[in-house]
Amino acid sequence: QPALAEQPEATTEQTKEVVASFGAAFGSGDVETLLGLFADDAEWRVEGDPRVPWVGSFVGPKRIGELLGILAAEVEVLAMTPNTAAFDGENAFLLNTMSLRMRGSGNTVDLHVVTHLEVVDGEITKYHVYEDTVALTNAYLSDG
Repeated sequence: QPALAEQPEATTEQTKEVVASFGAAFGSGDVETLLGLFADDAEWRVEGDPRVPWVGSFVGPKRIGELLGILAAEVEVLAMTPNTAAFDGENAFLLNTMSLRMRGSGNTVDLHVVTHLEVVDGEITKYHVYEDTVALTNAYLSDG
């Protein structure tokens, strides 16, 4: 794979288009379209405490769909603000600020979330999430 600075511009444009389609589908709740953007071997990964049910590695559209069901059942998104995005070849890095309410505990948490997406041949192959796992775990596990 070429160094990041050597990625062709066409690849960067394709990555931007796929990420825009992802954002539109996610924002409208169009799960079918969203899952159709992922490669068969795509990985959605969230690091953190394994007691949080959406932490871990979810591979393939079927497992990613199950993950989205878990998130919908466990988390209410109170606010999500896109702050910045950087694109380079097959890679996209998104920084968002989010305010979440845990449905079980009622606790809320404000987070800065960085997501790294990789787009290969028009499909998302990687969706890795980086966030304050301690704050998230505390909000999820502690009684309201």
